[in-house]
Amino acid sequence: MTQEDIIADEQRNMDELRRRLKPKMSEEMYADDDMFIRFLRARGYNLDAAEEMLTKHLQWRKYSNVGNILKEYEAPEVLEKYLSLNFMGYDKDGYPTSYCAFGNIDVKGLAKCIKKSEITKYMMHHLEKNSRRLHTQSEKLGKKIDKWNYVINFENFSLASATDKKAIDVLITLVKMYDANYPERLKTGYLINASFYFTIIWSVIKPFLSAETNRKIKIFGKEGWQEELKKRFWI
Repeated sequence: MTQEDIIADEQRNMDELRRRLKPKMSEEMYADDDMFIRFLRARGYNLDAAEEMLTKHLQWRKYSNVGNILKEYEAPEVLEKYLSLNFMGYDKDGYPTSYCAFGNIDVKGLAKCIKKSEITKYMMHHLEKNSRRLHTQSEKLGKKIDKWNYVINFENFSLASATDKKAIDVLITLVKMYDANYPERLKTGYLINASFYFTIIWSVIKPFLSAETNRKIKIFGKEGWQEELKKRFWI
């Protein structure tokens, strides 16, 4: 099969998925080619599976009021103060990148003092801000910018956070929400300063990530990540 055949086949699948889902979505979403392509790719171009995944995504957006979250949501002070999740700029190709000092977060403490639904909404708000950055950056650069990077620092990650059942439940919920509703968005995930305690939590979280997402994740201990990030982000 030639590249032209692949592109034509992808277009046919996209057109068919759009036809099936037209009654369920707004005109703005219906016109979004990127959304259809991402969900098709996430399901290996299986139309029925992609339709099911995208239908659930539309239901989730409606139920969670995602369309208004950037206008209406105000994060609880405790999350703004203690859940470190920051936009750090763009990589050399113009893709937005966020940084999380995860090892310094008292995941166990947060899971005890604030509802899981609030933490989930906070993450949804962050992801929707990043989605808007993709659109803005695409217009600015005049090219398609449809993915993002994450740098997650596990320095100081503790055994208490790695083994707390409530904290693990929160993390699994976030991972499942991300993989179900933001497929094919990750360019690269850099997990740095990964220690033995990291391997404990990673063994629990990894099965909830799609194979494609897992392939885009690079894990580093205390060495090697500095050169990798310098190569990707700094001249």
